[in-house]
Amino acid sequence: MLSNNINENIAKLKNIYKNDAFVQYREFEAKYSSVKYCLISISGMIDNEELTINVVRQLLISRYPKNIVSDKLLEFVSKKVLTSIDLTTVSNINDIISNISFGYSLLLVDTCDKAILINSKGFEKRAIEEPDAERVTKGPKEGFNESLVTNTSLVRKKIKNPNLKFEIMVLGNVTKTRICISYMEDTVSQKILKEVKKRLNDIDVDIILESEYICEYIQDRSISFFNTIGNSERPDVIAAKLLEGKIAIFTDGSPSVLTVPYLFIEQFEVNEDYYSHYFIASFNRVLRIFCFILSTSIPALYIALITYHHEMIPQEIMVSIVSSREGVPFPSIVELILMLITFEILREAGSRLPQNIGQTISIVGALVLGEAAVSARLISAPIVIITALTGITSLALPFILESVIFIKFYLLIFCSFFGLYGYIFGVMSITIHLMNLKSFGVDYMTFFTDLNKLNVQDTAIRIPWWNINNGSKNLINYRIKRLEKKRLKSNEKN
Repeated sequence: MLSNNINENIAKLKNIYKNDAFVQYREFEAKYSSVKYCLISISGMIDNEELTINVVRQLLISRYPKNIVSDKLLEFVSKKVLTSIDLTTVSNINDIISNISFGYSLLLVDTCDKAILINSKGFEKRAIEEPDAERVTKGPKEGFNESLVTNTSLVRKKIKNPNLKFEIMVLGNVTKTRICISYMEDTVSQKILKEVKKRLNDIDVDIILESEYICEYIQDRSISFFNTIGNSERPDVIAAKLLEGKIAIFTDGSPSVLTVPYLFIEQFEVNEDYYSHYFIASFNRVLRIFCFILSTSIPALYIALITYHHEMIPQEIMVSIVSSREGVPFPSIVELILMLITFEILREAGSRLPQNIGQTISIVGALVLGEAAVSARLISAPIVIITALTGITSLALPFILESVIFIKFYLLIFCSFFGLYGYIFGVMSITIHLMNLKSFGVDYMTFFTDLNKLNVQDTAIRIPWWNINNGSKNLINYRIKRLEKKRLKSNEKN
Protein backbone atom coordinates (compact mmCIF):
# COMPACT_ATOMS: atom_id res chain seq x y z
CA MET A 1 0.00 0.00 0.00
CA LEU A 2 1.08 3.60 -0.57
CA SER A 3 1.95 5.98 2.26
CA ASN A 4 1.12 9.71 2.52
CA ASN A 5 4.79 10.63 2.00
CA ILE A 6 5.63 11.12 -1.67
CA ASN A 7 9.36 10.49 -1.16
CA GLU A 8 8.69 7.13 0.46
CA ASN A 9 6.39 6.16 -2.40
CA ILE A 10 8.98 7.17 -5.01
CA ALA A 11 11.68 5.19 -3.19
CA LYS A 12 9.38 2.15 -3.00
CA LEU A 13 8.68 2.21 -6.73
CA LYS A 14 12.33 2.83 -7.60
CA ASN A 15 13.22 -0.24 -5.58
CA ILE A 16 10.67 -2.30 -7.53
CA TYR A 17 11.86 -0.96 -10.90
CA LYS A 18 15.56 -0.89 -10.07
CA ASN A 19 17.92 -1.51 -13.01
CA ASP A 20 15.14 -0.54 -15.44
CA ALA A 21 16.42 2.33 -17.59
CA PHE A 22 13.06 3.00 -19.28
CA VAL A 23 11.01 3.90 -16.20
CA GLN A 24 10.66 7.71 -16.06
CA TYR A 25 10.21 9.79 -12.86
CA ARG A 26 9.08 13.39 -13.47
CA GLU A 27 9.01 15.35 -10.20
CA PHE A 28 7.60 18.91 -10.11
CA GLU A 29 5.65 21.41 -7.99
CA ALA A 30 2.51 23.40 -8.73
CA LYS A 31 3.15 27.04 -9.69
CA TYR A 32 0.64 28.62 -7.27
CA SER A 33 1.07 26.23 -4.35
CA SER A 34 3.67 24.04 -2.67
CA VAL A 35 2.05 20.74 -3.66
CA LYS A 36 4.62 18.21 -4.91
CA TYR A 37 3.91 15.72 -7.67
CA CYS A 38 5.72 12.83 -9.33
CA LEU A 39 4.64 11.39 -12.68
CA ILE A 40 5.86 7.82 -13.29
CA SER A 41 5.64 6.09 -16.67
CA ILE A 42 7.53 3.74 -18.99
CA SER A 43 9.19 5.27 -22.03
CA GLY A 44 7.92 3.92 -25.33
CA MET A 45 4.52 2.90 -23.95
CA ILE A 46 2.99 6.34 -23.36
CA ASP A 47 1.74 9.30 -25.37
CA ASN A 48 4.03 12.15 -24.26
CA GLU A 49 1.79 14.80 -25.81
CA GLU A 50 -1.21 13.49 -23.89
CA LEU A 51 0.66 13.72 -20.59
CA THR A 52 2.13 17.16 -21.34
CA ILE A 53 -1.15 18.82 -22.30
CA ASN A 54 -3.68 17.10 -20.05
CA VAL A 55 -1.58 16.41 -16.96
CA VAL A 56 1.69 18.31 -16.45
CA ARG A 57 0.50 21.66 -17.87
CA GLN A 58 -2.77 21.54 -15.93
CA LEU A 59 -1.01 20.76 -12.65
CA LEU A 60 1.51 23.57 -13.11
CA ILE A 61 -0.94 26.37 -13.89
CA SER A 62 -3.96 25.43 -11.74
CA ARG A 63 -4.87 27.28 -8.54
CA TYR A 64 -5.92 25.34 -5.45
CA PRO A 65 -8.34 26.27 -2.63
CA LYS A 66 -6.64 27.54 0.51
CA ASN A 67 -6.15 25.13 3.39
CA ILE A 68 -7.41 22.14 1.36
CA VAL A 69 -7.00 18.90 3.35
CA SER A 70 -5.12 15.92 1.95
CA ASP A 71 -8.28 13.80 1.72
CA LYS A 72 -9.86 16.32 -0.64
CA LEU A 73 -6.70 17.20 -2.57
CA LEU A 74 -6.65 14.03 -4.68
CA GLU A 75 -10.35 14.38 -5.49
CA PHE A 76 -9.85 18.04 -6.45
CA VAL A 77 -6.93 17.17 -8.75
CA SER A 78 -8.73 14.32 -10.51
CA LYS A 79 -12.04 16.16 -10.96
CA LYS A 80 -11.08 19.80 -11.48
CA VAL A 81 -7.48 19.88 -12.68
CA LEU A 82 -6.64 16.93 -14.93
CA THR A 83 -8.35 16.87 -18.33
CA SER A 84 -7.54 13.26 -19.29
CA ILE A 85 -10.59 11.11 -19.99
CA ASP A 86 -9.59 7.86 -18.25
CA LEU A 87 -8.55 8.36 -14.61
CA THR A 88 -8.57 5.86 -11.73
CA THR A 89 -7.65 6.22 -8.06
CA VAL A 90 -5.50 3.38 -6.67
CA SER A 91 -3.52 2.54 -3.55
CA ASN A 92 -2.55 -1.12 -4.07
CA ILE A 93 1.05 -1.59 -5.26
CA ASN A 94 0.22 -4.70 -7.33
CA ASP A 95 -2.50 -2.81 -9.23
CA ILE A 96 -0.09 0.06 -9.81
CA ILE A 97 2.68 -2.19 -11.20
CA SER A 98 0.37 -4.12 -13.55
CA ASN A 99 -1.17 -0.93 -14.96
CA ILE A 100 2.15 0.90 -15.40
CA SER A 101 3.45 -2.12 -17.32
CA PHE A 102 0.37 -1.90 -19.54
CA GLY A 103 1.03 1.71 -20.55
CA TYR A 104 -0.68 3.71 -17.82
CA SER A 105 1.03 6.61 -16.05
CA LEU A 106 0.98 7.06 -12.28
CA LEU A 107 0.59 10.44 -10.60
CA LEU A 108 1.78 10.58 -6.99
CA VAL A 109 0.56 13.54 -4.89
CA ASP A 110 2.32 14.53 -1.69
CA THR A 111 0.36 14.03 1.58
CA CYS A 112 -1.97 11.56 -0.19
CA ASP A 113 -1.88 7.80 0.46
CA LYS A 114 -3.52 7.15 -2.90
CA ALA A 115 -2.41 7.86 -6.46
CA ILE A 116 -4.05 8.53 -9.82
CA LEU A 117 -3.66 6.15 -12.77
CA ILE A 118 -3.87 7.96 -16.12
CA ASN A 119 -4.61 6.13 -19.36
CA SER A 120 -1.86 7.55 -21.56
CA LYS A 121 -1.09 4.49 -23.67
CA GLY A 122 0.72 5.36 -26.86
CA PHE A 123 2.91 2.39 -27.82
CA GLU A 124 3.45 1.42 -31.44
CA LYS A 125 1.19 -1.18 -33.04
CA ARG A 126 0.90 -2.93 -36.36
CA ALA A 127 -1.37 -1.41 -38.99
CA ILE A 128 -4.73 -3.01 -39.78
CA GLU A 129 -4.19 -5.20 -42.85
CA GLU A 130 -5.54 -8.39 -44.40
CA PRO A 131 -4.39 -11.60 -42.65
CA ASP A 132 -2.09 -13.73 -44.82
CA ALA A 133 -3.76 -16.99 -43.73
CA GLU A 134 -7.32 -15.83 -44.52
CA ARG A 135 -7.12 -13.85 -47.74
CA VAL A 136 -10.30 -13.35 -49.79
CA THR A 137 -11.13 -11.96 -53.21
CA LYS A 138 -14.48 -10.59 -52.02
CA GLY A 139 -15.40 -8.98 -48.74
CA PRO A 140 -13.58 -6.85 -46.12
CA LYS A 141 -9.78 -6.74 -46.25
CA GLU A 142 -9.15 -5.72 -42.63
CA GLY A 143 -7.71 -8.02 -39.99
CA PHE A 144 -6.85 -7.97 -36.31
CA ASN A 145 -3.49 -6.81 -34.98
CA GLU A 146 -1.80 -7.30 -31.59
CA SER A 147 -3.74 -4.53 -29.78
CA LEU A 148 -6.67 -5.70 -27.65
CA VAL A 149 -8.40 -2.30 -27.81
CA THR A 150 -8.08 -2.13 -31.60
CA ASN A 151 -9.41 -5.67 -32.06
CA THR A 152 -12.47 -5.17 -29.88
CA SER A 153 -13.25 -1.86 -31.60
CA LEU A 154 -13.12 -3.55 -35.03
CA VAL A 155 -15.79 -6.00 -33.88
CA ARG A 156 -17.87 -3.26 -32.27
CA LYS A 157 -17.78 -1.40 -35.59
CA LYS A 158 -19.42 -4.44 -37.20
CA ILE A 159 -22.06 -4.94 -34.51
CA LYS A 160 -23.54 -1.62 -33.38
CA ASN A 161 -25.72 -3.11 -30.69
CA PRO A 162 -25.74 -2.57 -26.90
CA ASN A 163 -26.20 -6.32 -26.41
CA LEU A 164 -22.60 -6.84 -27.51
CA LYS A 165 -20.66 -7.26 -24.26
CA PHE A 166 -16.93 -7.33 -23.45
CA GLU A 167 -15.57 -8.61 -20.13
CA ILE A 168 -11.90 -8.22 -19.17
CA MET A 169 -9.89 -10.65 -17.06
CA VAL A 170 -6.17 -11.15 -16.43
CA LEU A 171 -4.29 -14.44 -16.94
CA GLY A 172 -0.65 -15.32 -16.36
CA ASN A 173 0.92 -14.85 -12.95
CA VAL A 174 4.02 -13.26 -14.50
CA THR A 175 2.87 -11.80 -17.82
CA LYS A 176 -0.48 -10.44 -16.50
CA THR A 177 -2.01 -10.80 -19.96
CA ARG A 178 -5.42 -9.22 -20.50
CA ILE A 179 -8.12 -11.52 -21.87
CA CYS A 180 -11.45 -10.26 -23.17
CA ILE A 181 -14.58 -12.41 -23.37
CA SER A 182 -17.12 -11.14 -25.90
CA TYR A 183 -20.69 -12.30 -26.52
CA MET A 184 -24.18 -11.15 -27.51
CA GLU A 185 -26.12 -10.94 -24.27
CA ASP A 186 -29.50 -11.67 -25.85
CA THR A 187 -28.42 -14.76 -27.81
CA VAL A 188 -25.56 -16.39 -25.88
CA SER A 189 -26.15 -19.56 -23.90
CA GLN A 190 -25.68 -18.64 -20.24
CA LYS A 191 -24.70 -22.23 -19.54
CA ILE A 192 -21.83 -22.11 -22.05
CA LEU A 193 -20.80 -18.61 -20.92
CA LYS A 194 -20.58 -19.79 -17.32
CA GLU A 195 -18.47 -22.78 -18.39
CA VAL A 196 -16.10 -20.59 -20.42
CA LYS A 197 -15.53 -18.27 -17.45
CA LYS A 198 -14.99 -21.23 -15.14
CA ARG A 199 -12.35 -22.82 -17.38
CA LEU A 200 -10.53 -19.53 -17.86
CA ASN A 201 -10.55 -18.80 -14.11
CA ASP A 202 -9.13 -22.29 -13.45
CA ILE A 203 -6.00 -21.51 -15.52
CA ASP A 204 -3.06 -21.14 -13.16
CA VAL A 205 0.06 -20.51 -15.24
CA ASP A 206 2.87 -17.96 -15.25
CA ILE A 207 3.01 -17.23 -18.97
CA ILE A 208 0.27 -16.36 -21.49
CA LEU A 209 1.75 -14.76 -24.61
CA GLU A 210 -0.69 -15.85 -27.33
CA SER A 211 -4.26 -17.08 -27.65
CA GLU A 212 -3.12 -20.62 -28.47
CA TYR A 213 -1.62 -20.85 -24.96
CA ILE A 214 -5.21 -20.83 -23.69
CA CYS A 215 -6.56 -23.51 -26.04
CA GLU A 216 -4.91 -26.47 -24.36
CA TYR A 217 -6.25 -25.40 -20.98
CA ILE A 218 -9.90 -24.93 -21.95
CA GLN A 219 -10.59 -27.42 -24.75
CA ASP A 220 -12.72 -30.48 -23.94
CA ARG A 221 -10.23 -33.16 -24.99
CA SER A 222 -6.62 -32.08 -25.17
CA ILE A 223 -5.57 -35.46 -26.65
CA SER A 224 -7.90 -35.20 -29.65
CA PHE A 225 -6.38 -34.34 -33.03
CA PHE A 226 -9.49 -32.35 -34.00
CA ASN A 227 -9.89 -28.67 -33.11
CA THR A 228 -12.78 -28.06 -30.72
CA ILE A 229 -11.95 -24.34 -30.45
CA GLY A 230 -12.08 -22.11 -33.51
CA ASN A 231 -9.86 -19.13 -34.27
CA SER A 232 -9.75 -16.33 -36.80
CA GLU A 233 -7.90 -13.09 -37.51
CA ARG A 234 -10.81 -11.46 -39.34
CA PRO A 235 -13.32 -9.09 -37.64
CA ASP A 236 -16.14 -10.08 -40.01
CA VAL A 237 -15.72 -13.77 -39.12
CA ILE A 238 -15.73 -13.08 -35.38
CA ALA A 239 -18.74 -10.77 -35.72
CA ALA A 240 -20.64 -13.52 -37.57
CA LYS A 241 -19.75 -16.07 -34.88
CA LEU A 242 -20.96 -13.72 -32.14
CA LEU A 243 -24.26 -13.22 -33.95
CA GLU A 244 -24.65 -17.01 -34.07
CA GLY A 245 -24.64 -17.03 -30.28
CA LYS A 246 -21.01 -18.03 -29.82
CA ILE A 247 -18.37 -16.59 -27.51
CA ALA A 248 -15.14 -14.93 -28.64
CA ILE A 249 -11.97 -14.82 -26.53
CA PHE A 250 -9.53 -11.99 -27.32
CA THR A 251 -5.94 -12.07 -26.05
CA ASP A 252 -3.86 -8.92 -25.75
CA GLY A 253 -0.77 -9.27 -27.93
CA SER A 254 -2.34 -11.79 -30.32
CA PRO A 255 -4.18 -11.18 -33.62
CA SER A 256 -5.88 -14.57 -33.34
CA VAL A 257 -9.30 -14.62 -31.64
CA LEU A 258 -10.75 -17.87 -30.27
CA THR A 259 -14.41 -18.85 -30.70
CA VAL A 260 -16.46 -21.41 -28.79
CA PRO A 261 -18.34 -23.67 -29.25
CA TYR A 262 -16.71 -24.93 -32.45
CA LEU A 263 -18.29 -27.63 -34.62
CA PHE A 264 -16.75 -30.03 -37.15
CA ILE A 265 -18.59 -28.57 -40.15
CA GLU A 266 -17.16 -25.09 -39.49
CA GLN A 267 -13.75 -26.27 -40.68
CA PHE A 268 -15.13 -26.42 -44.22
CA GLU A 269 -16.71 -22.97 -44.12
CA VAL A 270 -14.98 -19.72 -45.04
CA ASN A 271 -16.30 -16.17 -44.79
CA GLU A 272 -16.16 -15.73 -48.56
CA ASP A 273 -18.98 -18.28 -48.87
CA TYR A 274 -21.33 -15.56 -47.64
CA TYR A 275 -20.02 -12.98 -50.10
CA SER A 276 -20.43 -15.21 -53.18
CA HIS A 277 -23.45 -16.58 -55.03
CA TYR A 278 -25.02 -19.44 -53.09
CA PHE A 279 -24.41 -21.88 -56.00
CA ILE A 280 -20.69 -21.11 -55.98
CA ALA A 281 -20.53 -21.15 -52.17
CA SER A 282 -22.26 -24.54 -52.00
CA PHE A 283 -20.04 -25.97 -54.75
CA ASN A 284 -16.89 -24.82 -52.95
CA ARG A 285 -18.02 -26.34 -49.66
CA VAL A 286 -18.77 -29.69 -51.24
CA LEU A 287 -15.41 -29.47 -52.99
CA ARG A 288 -13.62 -28.92 -49.65
CA ILE A 289 -15.35 -31.92 -48.12
CA PHE A 290 -14.36 -33.98 -51.17
CA CYS A 291 -10.76 -32.76 -50.81
CA PHE A 292 -10.81 -33.82 -47.16
CA ILE A 293 -11.87 -37.35 -48.14
CA LEU A 294 -9.28 -37.55 -50.93
CA SER A 295 -6.42 -36.14 -48.88
CA THR A 296 -6.98 -38.56 -45.99
CA SER A 297 -7.92 -41.65 -48.02
CA ILE A 298 -5.86 -41.76 -51.26
CA PRO A 299 -2.54 -42.97 -49.72
CA ALA A 300 -4.30 -45.56 -47.54
CA LEU A 301 -6.48 -46.91 -50.35
CA TYR A 302 -3.51 -47.10 -52.75
CA ILE A 303 -1.50 -49.21 -50.27
CA ALA A 304 -4.53 -51.42 -49.52
CA LEU A 305 -5.18 -52.12 -53.22
CA ILE A 306 -1.57 -52.53 -54.33
CA THR A 307 -0.69 -54.81 -51.39
CA TYR A 308 -3.79 -56.92 -50.67
CA HIS A 309 -6.43 -56.42 -53.36
CA HIS A 310 -4.74 -56.68 -56.77
CA GLU A 311 -7.91 -58.12 -58.30
CA MET A 312 -9.73 -54.80 -57.81
CA ILE A 313 -7.28 -52.89 -60.02
CA PRO A 314 -7.80 -52.99 -63.83
CA GLN A 315 -5.17 -55.14 -65.55
CA GLU A 316 -3.69 -52.32 -67.67
CA ILE A 317 -3.20 -50.08 -64.62
CA MET A 318 -1.74 -52.97 -62.61
CA VAL A 319 0.77 -53.76 -65.36
CA SER A 320 1.81 -50.08 -65.48
CA ILE A 321 2.29 -49.95 -61.68
CA VAL A 322 4.32 -53.19 -61.63
CA SER A 323 6.57 -52.04 -64.47
CA SER A 324 7.19 -48.69 -62.75
CA ARG A 325 8.29 -50.53 -59.61
CA GLU A 326 11.02 -52.56 -61.31
CA GLY A 327 14.35 -51.90 -59.61
CA VAL A 328 12.82 -49.99 -56.65
CA PRO A 329 14.40 -51.38 -53.43
CA PHE A 330 11.70 -50.35 -50.96
CA PRO A 331 8.21 -51.73 -50.33
CA SER A 332 5.33 -49.49 -51.39
CA ILE A 333 4.44 -48.54 -47.81
CA VAL A 334 8.01 -47.37 -47.11
CA GLU A 335 8.06 -45.41 -50.37
CA LEU A 336 4.82 -43.65 -49.58
CA ILE A 337 5.72 -42.80 -45.98
CA LEU A 338 9.08 -41.38 -47.09
CA MET A 339 7.47 -39.25 -49.79
CA LEU A 340 4.68 -37.99 -47.52
CA ILE A 341 7.19 -37.01 -44.83
CA THR A 342 9.36 -35.30 -47.45
CA PHE A 343 6.35 -33.31 -48.68
CA GLU A 344 5.51 -32.22 -45.12
CA ILE A 345 9.14 -31.14 -44.62
CA LEU A 346 9.00 -29.04 -47.81
CA ARG A 347 5.67 -27.52 -46.77
CA GLU A 348 6.99 -26.64 -43.32
CA ALA A 349 10.22 -25.19 -44.72
CA GLY A 350 8.30 -23.13 -47.28
CA SER A 351 5.97 -21.70 -44.64
CA ARG A 352 8.89 -20.52 -42.48
CA LEU A 353 10.74 -18.71 -45.27
CA PRO A 354 9.77 -15.36 -46.85
CA GLN A 355 6.68 -15.76 -49.03
CA ASN A 356 8.30 -15.60 -52.49
CA ILE A 357 11.27 -17.79 -51.56
CA GLY A 358 9.07 -20.24 -49.66
CA GLN A 359 6.74 -20.83 -52.61
CA THR A 360 9.71 -21.35 -54.93
CA ILE A 361 11.38 -23.87 -52.63
CA SER A 362 8.13 -25.80 -52.11
CA ILE A 363 7.40 -26.11 -55.84
CA VAL A 364 10.93 -26.55 -57.18
CA GLY A 365 11.93 -28.82 -54.30
CA ALA A 366 9.00 -31.15 -54.89
CA LEU A 367 9.60 -31.29 -58.66
CA VAL A 368 13.35 -31.78 -58.41
CA LEU A 369 13.25 -34.36 -55.63
CA GLY A 370 10.39 -36.30 -57.20
CA GLU A 371 12.04 -36.41 -60.64
CA ALA A 372 15.44 -37.31 -59.20
CA ALA A 373 13.98 -40.06 -56.99
CA VAL A 374 12.12 -41.65 -59.92
CA SER A 375 15.16 -41.41 -62.21
CA ALA A 376 17.38 -43.03 -59.56
CA ARG A 377 14.82 -45.85 -59.10
CA LEU A 378 14.46 -45.04 -55.42
CA ILE A 379 10.75 -44.17 -55.73
CA SER A 380 8.18 -45.37 -58.26
CA ALA A 381 6.26 -42.84 -60.38
CA PRO A 382 2.77 -43.71 -59.00
CA ILE A 383 3.98 -42.87 -55.47
CA VAL A 384 5.00 -39.39 -56.64
CA ILE A 385 1.55 -38.92 -58.21
CA ILE A 386 -0.22 -40.10 -55.04
CA THR A 387 1.89 -37.77 -52.88
CA ALA A 388 1.31 -34.78 -55.15
CA LEU A 389 -2.45 -35.37 -55.32
CA THR A 390 -2.64 -35.77 -51.53
CA GLY A 391 -0.64 -32.60 -50.97
CA ILE A 392 -2.66 -30.50 -53.42
CA THR A 393 -6.02 -31.54 -51.95
CA SER A 394 -4.80 -30.84 -48.41
CA LEU A 395 -3.94 -27.24 -49.37
CA ALA A 396 -7.68 -26.58 -49.81
CA LEU A 397 -8.20 -27.31 -46.10
CA PRO A 398 -6.19 -24.75 -44.08
CA PHE A 399 -8.46 -24.94 -41.01
CA ILE A 400 -8.21 -28.72 -40.64
CA LEU A 401 -4.71 -29.33 -42.00
CA GLU A 402 -3.30 -30.70 -38.73
CA SER A 403 -6.14 -33.22 -38.47
CA VAL A 404 -5.69 -34.24 -42.11
CA ILE A 405 -1.99 -35.03 -41.55
CA PHE A 406 -2.77 -37.25 -38.56
CA ILE A 407 -5.71 -39.07 -40.19
CA LYS A 408 -3.66 -39.66 -43.35
CA PHE A 409 -0.93 -41.57 -41.50
CA TYR A 410 -3.43 -43.23 -39.15
CA LEU A 411 -5.41 -44.77 -42.04
CA LEU A 412 -2.20 -45.58 -43.93
CA ILE A 413 -0.88 -47.71 -41.05
CA PHE A 414 -4.22 -49.54 -40.70
CA CYS A 415 -4.35 -50.31 -44.44
CA SER A 416 -0.73 -51.50 -44.52
CA PHE A 417 -1.69 -54.27 -42.04
CA PHE A 418 -5.30 -55.11 -42.89
CA GLY A 419 -5.99 -53.78 -46.38
CA LEU A 420 -9.48 -52.40 -47.06
CA TYR A 421 -10.70 -53.89 -43.80
CA GLY A 422 -8.16 -51.70 -42.05
CA TYR A 423 -9.51 -48.66 -43.90
CA ILE A 424 -13.05 -49.50 -42.78
CA PHE A 425 -11.97 -50.03 -39.16
CA GLY A 426 -9.93 -46.81 -39.24
CA VAL A 427 -12.83 -44.74 -40.58
CA MET A 428 -15.19 -46.30 -38.03
CA SER A 429 -12.86 -45.49 -35.12
CA ILE A 430 -12.45 -41.88 -36.28
CA THR A 431 -16.22 -41.53 -36.71
CA ILE A 432 -16.86 -42.91 -33.21
CA HIS A 433 -14.28 -40.48 -31.83
CA LEU A 434 -15.96 -37.55 -33.62
CA MET A 435 -19.39 -38.56 -32.37
CA ASN A 436 -18.09 -38.56 -28.79
CA LEU A 437 -16.45 -35.15 -29.02
CA LYS A 438 -18.08 -32.09 -27.49
CA SER A 439 -17.21 -28.44 -27.59
CA PHE A 440 -18.33 -26.77 -24.35
CA GLY A 441 -21.28 -29.13 -24.00
CA VAL A 442 -22.36 -28.98 -27.66
CA ASP A 443 -22.03 -32.13 -29.79
CA TYR A 444 -19.14 -31.71 -32.21
CA MET A 445 -21.12 -33.44 -34.98
CA THR A 446 -24.43 -31.70 -34.28
CA PHE A 447 -25.20 -31.09 -37.93
CA PHE A 448 -25.01 -34.84 -38.61
CA THR A 449 -26.66 -36.17 -35.46
CA ASP A 450 -29.56 -33.69 -35.23
CA LEU A 451 -30.88 -33.39 -38.77
CA ASN A 452 -33.73 -30.94 -39.28
CA LYS A 453 -34.64 -28.13 -41.64
CA LEU A 454 -33.05 -25.43 -39.48
CA ASN A 455 -29.79 -27.30 -38.95
CA VAL A 456 -29.04 -28.15 -42.59
CA GLN A 457 -29.61 -24.67 -44.05
CA ASP A 458 -25.96 -23.67 -43.70
CA THR A 459 -23.84 -26.83 -43.60
CA ALA A 460 -22.42 -28.65 -46.63
CA ILE A 461 -24.41 -26.26 -48.80
CA ARG A 462 -25.57 -22.67 -48.36
CA ILE A 463 -29.12 -21.94 -49.42
CA PRO A 464 -30.09 -18.41 -50.59
CA TRP A 465 -30.30 -15.67 -47.98
CA TRP A 466 -33.99 -15.04 -48.67
CA ASN A 467 -34.80 -18.67 -47.86
CA ILE A 468 -32.87 -18.81 -44.58
CA ASN A 469 -34.92 -18.46 -41.41
CA ASN A 470 -34.06 -15.45 -39.29
CA GLY A 471 -32.87 -17.66 -36.46
CA SER A 472 -30.87 -20.10 -38.56
CA LYS A 473 -27.55 -18.42 -37.80
CA ASN A 474 -28.27 -18.46 -34.07
CA LEU A 475 -28.24 -22.22 -33.56
CA ILE A 476 -26.35 -22.76 -30.33
CA ASN A 477 -29.19 -21.91 -27.93
CA TYR A 478 -31.62 -23.66 -30.25
CA ARG A 479 -29.67 -26.93 -30.13
CA ILE A 480 -29.15 -26.83 -26.38
CA LYS A 481 -32.84 -26.17 -25.70
CA ARG A 482 -33.83 -28.94 -28.11
CA LEU A 483 -31.49 -31.44 -26.45
CA GLU A 484 -32.78 -30.45 -23.01
CA LYS A 485 -36.38 -31.00 -24.17
CA LYS A 486 -35.42 -34.45 -25.47
CA ARG A 487 -33.83 -35.37 -22.13
CA LEU A 488 -36.90 -34.16 -20.21
CA LYS A 489 -39.23 -36.23 -22.42
CA SER A 490 -37.07 -39.33 -22.01
CA ASN A 491 -36.98 -38.84 -18.22
CA GLU A 492 -40.77 -38.50 -18.11
CA LYS A 493 -41.16 -41.76 -20.09
CA ASN A 494 -38.79 -43.55 -17.75
